[in-house]
Amino acid sequence: MPTSSTSVSVPYSMLEQWEVRERRSLGLTNQIDLMLATILQLVCDWSDSVPEELRDLLIHLSRTTLSLSHNAASSMSEMLRIRRDLILSSLPKDFLLEPSMNAFRTEPLSSGFFFGERIQDTISADKDDQLHASLARNNSGQRQGAFK
Repeated sequence: MPTSSTSVSVPYSMLEQWEVRERRSLGLTNQIDLMLATILQLVCDWSDSVPEELRDLLIHLSRTTLSLSHNAASSMSEMLRIRRDLILSSLPKDFLLEPSMNAFRTEPLSSGFFFGERIQDTISADKDDQLHASLARNNSGQRQGAFK
């Protein structure tokens, strides 16, 4: 029986497909919710006396659809996070500083690109930060040696 610490290998392509399916599910649930709201509005416009059972049913369906949307969004964002972490963990050690890694991890989910649209800006800023950190280390090392 698997335990909580058991690792499982999943092909990267499967994660991609999973995320795509969740994105589709999210879009479909949004469409369903819009249709339900439209039906409720039409029914209320057509009749002054909407049966309470019908109104309650439509409201319940809308809440259920909202729950489905939340589940799809959570699953989709988790798949995206896992995929991003896999890519970032495959980079050479110290390729990027932690703030840049976190910037890539937290790019908006709605972005048209895997790591958002600021890849080049983030990498350039990271290289500048690495240069400044290196100069700071070198300068602090020189001062320490001067006082010996």
